[in-house]
Amino acid sequence: MIHEALILLFRNQPSLAPELLRDTLGATLPSFDEARIGSAELTEITPATLRADLVVELSASGRRVAAIVVEVQLLPKRQKRLTWPVYVASARLALDCPVLLLVVAPDEAVRRWAQQPIPLGHPGHVLTPLVLSPREIPVVEDRALARRRPELAVLSSLAHAREAQNFELLLTALDAVAPIDDDLRATYTTILLDAAGEALRNKLEREMNLGSYPEPTDLEKRILARGEARGEARGKAIGAAEGEARGKA
Repeated sequence: MIHEALILLFRNQPSLAPELLRDTLGATLPSFDEARIGSAELTEITPATLRADLVVELSASGRRVAAIVVEVQLLPKRQKRLTWPVYVASARLALDCPVLLLVVAPDEAVRRWAQQPIPLGHPGHVLTPLVLSPREIPVVEDRALARRRPELAVLSSLAHAREAQNFELLLTALDAVAPIDDDLRATYTTILLDAAGEALRNKLEREMNLGSYPEPTDLEKRILARGEARGEARGKAIGAAEGEARGKA
């Protein structure tokens, strides 16, 4: 689920990839006034079709000036070090513009593996992936910024899910997605709550004092339903254990 969730964030906010490349990884990008999602199918001369996770095209005054191949990589996989150069070269051929490779990694171990240079054999031809891991993803605590950039807020909460301050990041991200389209808000909320883990969900349930509002929000109903399900499961387990004990007596 996390693989698809990360792709969804970059797909729904095409400017997220170039902004993170430029602002957090220090990559040099040409000036652009538009970022849009392009075709992720990168076909070679051979019949086989390779499909990248995402391709973002950058344009200036209607002219394509660069492209970014975005790859979400959760685990080291040798085959990727063979296909990533093909993605870059194929996109370069298809789009006729400079192409960068951005790999999104979930932790430091994958980051260290992914950022290793990939020598192509020809003198001077080495591809060094640009890797975005949790340590490079900014901590978004400002709610005004989060409202303007909900995908960045969600990404920030996901990236720092195991850190002490994540409860505040979770609240910030939930606040950021509250005004957006109903279906997308429900999707982002599910992603955030699943990534938060049971301890943070329980804390959120306590903090919101569920049941004290005349009409709970969809988010509150969702959290309350989780709590009721857990309580019902615990009740059944206890009841079964007590019944078994009475039977043995």
